[in-house]
Amino acid sequence: MQNVNDYMARCQEAKTRIKEVSDDDVDVMLTKGEIDLLIDVRPMEQFQQQHLPDARNIPGAQVEAQVPRLIQDKQAKIVIYCMGGNSSALAADTLQSLGYSNVCSMIGGLQAWCAAGKTTS
Repeated sequence: MQNVNDYMARCQEAKTRIKEVSDDDVDVMLTKGEIDLLIDVRPMEQFQQQHLPDARNIPGAQVEAQVPRLIQDKQAKIVIYCMGGNSSALAADTLQSLGYSNVCSMIGGLQAWCAAGKTTS
């Protein structure tokens, strides 16, 4: 139980340093073509079952190594999501520490997206 509490504390701390956006905000950004990179940080198996349109799977532990290879522009618009909004907050915090300045995490993750009846792939 302590590990879960530590994890949640780290997520809450990360959320104080990052920008969070709603599923509606992400839907609008997708429609307008405003997102340079949409990242799903869940494990590949979960991603293969269901994900947001145009999302790229980069499991959380690989974000720090993979994103700089994919996008060098530190001002690029990057949106990150997971299942519930916690792992994505940690990933967004990591990218900000690497100098990415236009990163956000989707509040509620895929659960919120699906609960709103939005399309998935």
